[in-house]
Amino acid sequence: MGIKPTGTEVEPGISAADKAIETGSVDDLAKDVSAQIAKGILDRFKVVMEKKNHADESIEAGREYVESYVTFIHYVEKLHLAVSGQVVHHGEAKEATPEGHHKH
Repeated sequence: MGIKPTGTEVEPGISAADKAIETGSVDDLAKDVSAQIAKGILDRFKVVMEKKNHADESIEAGREYVESYVTFIHYVEKLHLAVSGQVVHHGEAKEATPEGHHKH
């Protein structure tokens, strides 16, 4: 039951967080989020390693490796910033306070 205007579709993450509050347990939410994060990392890692194994075969294969590398690194970087309480605005990392405000 998130606090949303009437008729607004609730995002799955908000719905799951609301369910945790309603049930008084965060265990299912933490397990679900952890599993999704692990899968996201693993999927991108598999792609980058496959592309790395063929990077020397051609210029196109090298470009595909670099693209998959960048995708993997940015995904992990965003996760790390999120779990460390930082947010990125225009390429700058800023620490978020518990109230959601940003320290400059």
